[in-house]
Amino acid sequence: RHFINAFVGSFAMIYTGLIARKVGGWRTGCIAVLIMMLSARFVGNCMNNPKDIPFALGYTASIYYMLAFIEQLPRPSKWTSLFLSASIAITIGTRAGGIILFFYLLLFSCVSLLQTYLSKQAKQTLTPAFFSLLSVILLSYLGGLLFWPYGLANPLIHPFLALQQFSNFQVFRMSTLFEGFLIEVAHPPTHYLFEWILITTPFLFLTGLGVFLIAFKAAIKHFSVRGLIFLAWTAFFPLVYILIKKSTLYDSWRHALFIYPPLVAISALGWEFLLRFSSSQKKGSLVLLFFLVQAFEPLNWMIRNHPHEYVYFNPIVGGLPGAFKNFESDYWGNSLRQGAEWLAYYHLLHHPGKRAVVRAEGSPTEP
Repeated sequence: RHFINAFVGSFAMIYTGLIARKVGGWRTGCIAVLIMMLSARFVGNCMNNPKDIPFALGYTASIYYMLAFIEQLPRPSKWTSLFLSASIAITIGTRAGGIILFFYLLLFSCVSLLQTYLSKQAKQTLTPAFFSLLSVILLSYLGGLLFWPYGLANPLIHPFLALQQFSNFQVFRMSTLFEGFLIEVAHPPTHYLFEWILITTPFLFLTGLGVFLIAFKAAIKHFSVRGLIFLAWTAFFPLVYILIKKSTLYDSWRHALFIYPPLVAISALGWEFLLRFSSSQKKGSLVLLFFLVQAFEPLNWMIRNHPHEYVYFNPIVGGLPGAFKNFESDYWGNSLRQGAEWLAYYHLLHHPGKRAVVRAEGSPTEP
């Protein structure tokens, strides 16, 4: 189970690189994959998280094929349409929130077709585009329902009811540790997601993202404007949506992990801009050295703390020791096995041949 989950997560990393390559070139794509591989939180969730990681893969693959689909309008290839349909179907089949991808597809396709119409004044060329759009929507929607009994029971209503529930999940009352206090997951503070992203992602990611946002006007000249706008939309629109809907959030920011790949692609563009902006080989070497220095900290942490990568905190908060008692850490309970093995060894060492009696009361999810 863990291996299959990690295998799925590795494809999310590959598609992140492919998205970055499409906007900024092969070097940008390689940088994006490296950042993903050194993102301990994402890597750790790849081995443990059976919902958010497949959803992240579907979302990321959909972004990649949607970029290709929009580029090929008004006559996208059959293979692009098929892979896009499969990607959206995987996303919807994992979580109802994948339905939002239809909004992306329709919005940016209509903008692209409008540009085509205004520039060429050729109405007849738009017919295959509308047919392709309709085919992708129908195939992906039906494919997403294929292994979803609740959706199949009422395809026109149940998926949208599930989407509403997904946006604001309040079936049970639950608390999570944040900034040293237990807060209600149904009412997280506005800065909840932003702070979690800030303290749990490597400096490698934060530096590239910061460079791109600060030097946006200069950086935009080096890359595809249409690709940048679409990438920014897929990364930041869900954040705005979550804030407006005041969605339930708990277990760190795992429910928003799907926005991390497009954010990483933007971060990779920031590093690519630094490399292109370097006017000499010496300056380029300094940028590369700066990249490698920042890569050492998360790589070293992941090697030393495997298989507990998903409890990573960066130096901003003082690492895991600084986050202890202030932020949620081992929400998947991976350390329970290590603790149980230590306790068993301790008992065997101090009471050899004596049977241990273990007692538990109540539910393990209750305080």
